[in-house]
Amino acid sequence: MYEVTETEYGFELTVDGTPDTDQIDSLIASAREAADSTTGSFGVVADFRDLTVFPQEAADELEELMRYCDDAGMERSATVVDAATTKMQLDRLVENSGIDDRIVDASDTADPLSVAEAWAVDGVEPS
Repeated sequence: MYEVTETEYGFELTVDGTPDTDQIDSLIASAREAADSTTGSFGVVADFRDLTVFPQEAADELEELMRYCDDAGMERSATVVDAATTKMQLDRLVENSGIDDRIVDASDTADPLSVAEAWAVDGVEPS
């Protein structure tokens, strides 16, 4: 399951479970639509705490989405994770995409979404 929610700073993506190819395609289309509807620079927070793992075939599409959002005006993004495998997968995607993303480990803080938003909105480095 996924949800894309517009926020004051841009938008938030929430993904849980193990999305199949159709769900990944829908997520990407919804996120592109959200990026296109923003004006000026914006931030993105991805809540992947309940995500099991992205299918390997989705990695290229997610990397392309990161670049698309960057081209559309995304200034910063932050991704909240709670599983080591998801973190490793996202570390690789972020490195390959060159996007200014911070990965927030939910087990390291009581309010990981606030930490992620602080980065996406104000550039406050997660500690």
